[in-house]
Amino acid sequence: MQKCKNSNFSSLQSLSFVVAFCFCAISPGVLFAACDYTDADLYNGWGWNPVEMTSCTPLPDNGGSCDFTSADSHMGWGWNPTTQMSCEPLILTAGECVDSDGDGWGWNGVESCVINATTTVTDHLVLVDIGAATAYDYERTLDGALSFFQYWGSDLHSGDSGRYSDVFVKDNNTGVISVLSVGENNTEANNDSYLSGASHDGNTVLLGSRVTNFSGTTANGVEQLYLVDVPTGVITQVASDMPGRSPWSTVNGQLSADGNYVAFSTAAGNIVANDNNNASDVFLLDVANNTTSRITLSPTGEEANDRSYLRDISSDGRYVLFVSDATNLVSETEFSSGLYIYDRLDQSTSLIRRLKGLHEATMSDDGSIVAFQYRRGPTGMALAWINTQTGAQAGIEPLSVGYFSSPQVSPDGRHVAYASENTDLVDNITVSGDRTHLYVTELATDNTTLISRSVNGQEANNSTYSAEFIAGGRFLRFNSNANDLHSQDTDTNDDTFLFEMPAQ
Repeated sequence: MQKCKNSNFSSLQSLSFVVAFCFCAISPGVLFAACDYTDADLYNGWGWNPVEMTSCTPLPDNGGSCDFTSADSHMGWGWNPTTQMSCEPLILTAGECVDSDGDGWGWNGVESCVINATTTVTDHLVLVDIGAATAYDYERTLDGALSFFQYWGSDLHSGDSGRYSDVFVKDNNTGVISVLSVGENNTEANNDSYLSGASHDGNTVLLGSRVTNFSGTTANGVEQLYLVDVPTGVITQVASDMPGRSPWSTVNGQLSADGNYVAFSTAAGNIVANDNNNASDVFLLDVANNTTSRITLSPTGEEANDRSYLRDISSDGRYVLFVSDATNLVSETEFSSGLYIYDRLDQSTSLIRRLKGLHEATMSDDGSIVAFQYRRGPTGMALAWINTQTGAQAGIEPLSVGYFSSPQVSPDGRHVAYASENTDLVDNITVSGDRTHLYVTELATDNTTLISRSVNGQEANNSTYSAEFIAGGRFLRFNSNANDLHSQDTDTNDDTFLFEMPAQ
């Protein structure tokens, strides 16, 4: 594949970034083997290669003129009709360049232009603005063509009373928004639905719901998991092959990014045969073969002797991360909570760490880095990460009782994102302890960056939370009640933001 021009970032820890946001343009009637522009890339500077069917960065200008096109109206890239490539416009002075949308790019009357090539962290934030309400648990495909989100509101499609939460898909090429959690005969779903994951290609979505009127499914009013085939809209209930037994509740399900596996934990005893431990177990569904296996078993195949809960699944479904109070999952026994990784290929379970007060945990795609939150003191929480291959452990242990939540490991294992109320995590900005902020630590350098900072470089004026790496780790998605993170955020409502991570 012919490479396109790369965005150029400095270290994430740096207070400023030298950045060239990249977009591609498309010439009518011409199919290029390199990088064509699509509206799906409106916010992230990537194009689409229709030959190799992959996303790509745009090509450099190799001569000829750089004409402005409406496709690049506010991102600063034009189209070179001589070289048939996207191109970089002239960098002009601020006095000749009007930036109408506050993104660092403007228009000088002839072509797009750069106001200032040195930008701060906030210039890499995208405000997700879809409707009158907030789009929660926002996901997007690798190529940027589709977005998925959970939404409370009645303004996105007709017949929606706004009484329940629904799951939607947005076609970023056309702007069309469609509801996925739709009831039988296209009626409104009769309860809440929650987005639990979307495949990278956008073909499969996992949702949790108490809906009882999905077509072709059986439900009893407690939360179930459903797979949605996005192209057809067909909804399939997960683990519904034993409807005659007692009601059960499926919680905390996750979909592998390739769409081939679903991991979930439940206390239901009717998912597999001979489940008699009366405790929550972790299960793995092979979507293609429609087979479900219980993975929380002892080395000899016995049931776990205490409860277990899902925490994460790798992109290819090979590794499943979970916590358990059971003492018979590995040969070593100790009466304390344990953090475990299950390897689907060799069907083995490995103990990562035993520690009282284990809570949230995530891992890198290859299972080599695991980050977890645990109780420290009577009211505080601490954060740690472990290299599962070397056993090396690091983390954040504040001098006083601290608070950390929702640690998220990037898929490549390079970064850990987390929310904290602590005031001593960065030296270059004053942080008060009355709100939660979002931080990212680069593991190789141990550098920590405050992500939730205002447009003027100070701490945000309200709390930030619910961070997650999406689109293969290209973006860090989070929610915030602050209204000073982005120049176009003019209200005090909860909003969803995307932070573009630096290239490797």
